[in-house]
This record gives sequence, structure tokens and C-alpha cells, in this order.
Amino acid sequence: MGDSNIDEVPEDLNFNIDAYVNKYINEDDIIYNPISSLKLDSPYINTEQILNTLGFTNDKFNTHEYCSLHLNIQSLPAKFEKLKLLINKLSCQNIYLDFIMLCETFLTDNIAQQFSIPGYNFISKNRPNSARGGVAIYIKAEHNFIERDDIAINKPGVF
Repeated sequence: MGDSNIDEVPEDLNFNIDAYVNKYINEDDIIYNPISSLKLDSPYINTEQILNTLGFTNDKFNTHEYCSLHLNIQSLPAKFEKLKLLINKLSCQNIYLDFIMLCETFLTDNIAQQFSIPGYNFISKNRPNSARGGVAIYIKAEHNFIERDDIAINKPGVF
């Protein structure tokens, strides 16, 4: 795979991730390189592009039963205000989120309760022995749910 480090991803979010990752893929790597079989097509989009990308118009968007968003937030404490602005901007475009799922929250149990958003229930599962990782979900308050700790799997260092 050469001397380049794939962890050195440019900070500019407008770069083409497909081209970036694919430059590390060679025909000789197919057997050895797990990313060589990936077909990446995951563009970064802004809030103005969401409706067009999904093929919706404002009046047609809310005909769906549920609307969800998943983000790799990479530190909810650092990006909490931006998340709230995103939710507000989407609601101004008549996009109302039922579920907001986050990974890489970087939360600890003692600060998780600080990240509530009005109108949503907040559940997080944090890594007990790490400052990184963690998942969370915001569930619109109007939805009934049951948190199932009996089927939650957390094996530190494994899964």
C-alpha cells in the first residue's frame, strides 16, 4: 500500500473520498487489502442538498412514516451546538427527525445527561474504559420505546 498513511485524511470535507481511498487500492492488493473490494459512494452533502439527494420535495417529505438521520459525530461535546443548529435548519425545511442516531460520541456516563435536546429522549451507551467511541440515539418524545439492556452487547476491546 505504499508509504502513505490512510489515517492522514485531508481536513477539507469537500475532497472526493472515493478517489482518496481508491488511490490506496491496487490490483495486486485485492487479496490482501480489505478496502479493495469496497465500492464507495457516500458523498458529503449540506442541508440544502438533503431533499434533492433523497428525491423529495418539501410537501412530499413528511409523507413517510419515520425520518431518521445517522451521523458519525466524532465528539458530541465538541459538536453539540452544530447538531442543534442542523436539527433546527432541517425543521425550517419541514424535515422533522424521529430518530437521530450517533456514533463516536466520545461521551462518559457522568456527562451524557448534559446533551439533551427539547422534544427528544436521549439514550447513550458509552465506553467505560475509553474516552472515544460510544453511540447514542435521540428519539422524538412522541414515540413510545423500551430500552432493552438485556440484548445490549458491549465487550470492551472486541465489540
